[in-house]
Amino acid sequence: MGHRPPSTVNLTRMTRKERLLVALAMVGLLATACGNLLDPAAGVVDGRKITTQEITRELERFESTPAYKDLVAQAEDGPTDPRIEIGRQRRAFEQGVLTQLIRRAVIRPLAEEQGIEITADDVDGALDEVLQDFVPQELEEGADPREAALEAFQERIRQQGLTMPTVREILRDNETEQALRDEVSE
Repeated sequence: MGHRPPSTVNLTRMTRKERLLVALAMVGLLATACGNLLDPAAGVVDGRKITTQEITRELERFESTPAYKDLVAQAEDGPTDPRIEIGRQRRAFEQGVLTQLIRRAVIRPLAEEQGIEITADDVDGALDEVLQDFVPQELEEGADPREAALEAFQERIRQQGLTMPTVREILRDNETEQALRDEVSE
């Protein structure tokens, strides 16, 4: 048997429809191979994409809170165009969320490399420290001070547009960062 050259595709001899099908097939292959590479990124840390969807989801949640409604009311009463001020506030919030996600994407893998693990008990301890500032001055007889503080704290974070799982993640990040600092200073 003789040697046959590999098959090639001659696009100039294809019909317009055949060329279109080949192009669509290539786009399909690229799209599946790239996964979410085509999703817009707000940032990339060590190859992990922080999508604009993550930021938008947090912004939408924030916009449904009393804190956001207060910002809008203040902007409407302020000396500048309320649309401009509200836009500034929204961008500041988005930047804060992005900063938080970048921080998390940097410190958590670094802590893992160092063998640092922040447990649920560590987060509970950090939460207990925060709750000390929320214990009411006057408690009903027999009332649990921690439960009263937790109720007051949950109301405060709800007004700010936060949830307990979000607060726990923030506390985990804070504890992780502190543990890394302690590791470096030793």
